[in-house]
Amino acid sequence: RPLSLAFVFALILILSYSYLQTASEAAADEQIQRLIAANQELKMHQERLVQQQKAQEKKAQDEKEKLQKELEEKERQEKERQAMHKQAQQRRNARAQQQQQQQQQQQQQEQQQADDEGRKVWGQPNAVLAQQLGETRDEVARRISGLKSARKAKKVIIDVEDAEEKPEPPKAPRAEAEDEPAEKSMEKPVEKPVEKPAARPQRAVAEPQMAPQAPKEAKMLTPGKEFLGESAAKWEVWQKLVADDDRKQSLSSDWQNLPSFQIWIRTHAPGNEKLLAIFYESLRLFWKDFPEKTLVLTLDDDSPEDHQYGDYLTNMWPFPTVKYQPPPPRDVLTAPACGRTEGFDRMMHSVFFADEWTDADIVAVMDNDGMFVAPVTPRHLFSKDGKPIVIGKQILYTRGQTFKLGAPLGKWAVATEMALGQPMVADFMVHFPIMIWRSDFELFRQHIANTIGNGTFNDAFRRFATDANSYNQFNIILNWAWYNRRDAYDWHLQSVLMSQDDMRNGKYNTIAPRIATHARGMAPEEIYKAFRQGYCHACIHCDTCLNVTAGKEQKKFMFSWVFPLMFTWEGQGMPWEEPSLKVEGQPYYVQEKFYVALKESNYAWPEKALQMLLRSPEYYPDCQPPDTSSCTKKTAGPKAKKPWKPKLENVFMNACELLFSGTRHYELTADDYYHLKKRGRSAAGLG
Repeated sequence: RPLSLAFVFALILILSYSYLQTASEAAADEQIQRLIAANQELKMHQERLVQQQKAQEKKAQDEKEKLQKELEEKERQEKERQAMHKQAQQRRNARAQQQQQQQQQQQQQEQQQADDEGRKVWGQPNAVLAQQLGETRDEVARRISGLKSARKAKKVIIDVEDAEEKPEPPKAPRAEAEDEPAEKSMEKPVEKPVEKPAARPQRAVAEPQMAPQAPKEAKMLTPGKEFLGESAAKWEVWQKLVADDDRKQSLSSDWQNLPSFQIWIRTHAPGNEKLLAIFYESLRLFWKDFPEKTLVLTLDDDSPEDHQYGDYLTNMWPFPTVKYQPPPPRDVLTAPACGRTEGFDRMMHSVFFADEWTDADIVAVMDNDGMFVAPVTPRHLFSKDGKPIVIGKQILYTRGQTFKLGAPLGKWAVATEMALGQPMVADFMVHFPIMIWRSDFELFRQHIANTIGNGTFNDAFRRFATDANSYNQFNIILNWAWYNRRDAYDWHLQSVLMSQDDMRNGKYNTIAPRIATHARGMAPEEIYKAFRQGYCHACIHCDTCLNVTAGKEQKKFMFSWVFPLMFTWEGQGMPWEEPSLKVEGQPYYVQEKFYVALKESNYAWPEKALQMLLRSPEYYPDCQPPDTSSCTKKTAGPKAKKPWKPKLENVFMNACELLFSGTRHYELTADDYYHLKKRGRSAAGLG
């Protein structure tokens, strides 16, 4: 029996071992099968990766070939364009040379005819007669033409021999005319006969009547000043106006302990009328002691007219520093959009590199149609702690939304967000001069290049400048400064309906008066009024009116009127108010503080200020806005509001003229005085 038990136990062990061995072999086989399947899947995955890599390489090669073909096509087109341009230039040169030869031949024929006429009338050719008289051949020819006309009319009789003895034959009957100004030679011929000396033969000859011609002052502007176009006469008058102005070497002591700055303007020769009649005129009237070299003008280096223009500007007040910028690569400038041209994009591109044209701490950027409307003091450009003042208008922006309740999205918001990678906070194209730390330009360009430019700013510019809804350089730069250099500036951002917290409680939304505006869109009459209003508001508050008596008489009536251009941009919309700030958020309160500070600075008007104030509206250019017909309706923003004008503006302008004119061109009626007096502080001068 014990042996049976042992046998059974051994049998059980044998069977268990066999089972375990069989199970182990089955598990091993299953593991092997899984490994084989995993290996096959890995191979298939590797094959897929290889196929994808080949596809990517093929795609990259195709794109490279496509790009190469595009570059070759562009090069071919550029060569064709250059060849066509060269051929066109050759044709133009040939035509110009042919026209010049024809003109020379025609001139020679006319001179020959004139000489023949001169021999008939005076017995000698015009060239000899011109040398004797000290005149040009054309002037002598005009004398002969007038003489022939008068002869036919048989208007007067003069002594021929006496005329030959006088240095000016046509003027022999009027000896007193030798010392008269040139304009008197254009008078109508005298119709009374001149008495004849008894001893000399006489014949009926008319006093010469010269053909109508421009005054000599205007004639002197044409030769050598073609780059000024039709504005040459205005520049001549300006030269005489500023001929006695002193050259200030530096700013007054009030500007000490503040960062250095220079006003920088990107302009060109065709814009010379705006620079003169708007910027230069307002600068001299409202910044009397403006020192030389404080203005920097950058012109086109590839334009011969700009070089002539720059040389002309250098030697007259305000004695600017003139520099020249070569054109950027052609592929940087985009196709025209939203009223823009290639020249416009070139100017905008230049602003992003404004730091390259000055060594000052701050670049104060303006346009050639920027216009000062109030006297300039340090308090109006810098805060008490020396930070540059920045003025803007808030917007409420949500990605993808073009409008929100009470706050429209500016038309530049899309391009601004594209450039910065952050939403636009405010519109900063609402003030001049725009003060920017020079060191910020390089930091800004690096940020833009790294955000969307593949490491280069020109690539970034090409991207955001192609946005059909347009862009604004100041908006992009100062929105960047808001996010990255907020503590370096003194911010004054006009609030909107849904502004909250620091954008409404007085931290960033205190009112700052504008000392300059933009003449874009203004008619000559509006520019004319802006100059006079700026003077009248300042002289009434500071007791500096040129007509002292009228200033005292009108002060009680005009003191409380608000100056619209100080609290609007380009005269558009309603004046800036901040209701949440109560009294300190009212324009009349801010305006009074402004002029109190101005009076403390003892500002005085420049010499010959009256001459500038008496300009007629026709003197100023018509600053029509650009064509925006190509802008999209979705994100172009609302149309500009109509210029805000206070009620009874004409009454104010009539009273204003009394403050500088020596005579009363307007007589204010009792009704006018009633309206002037009624518009007190309670109405804030807003009508």
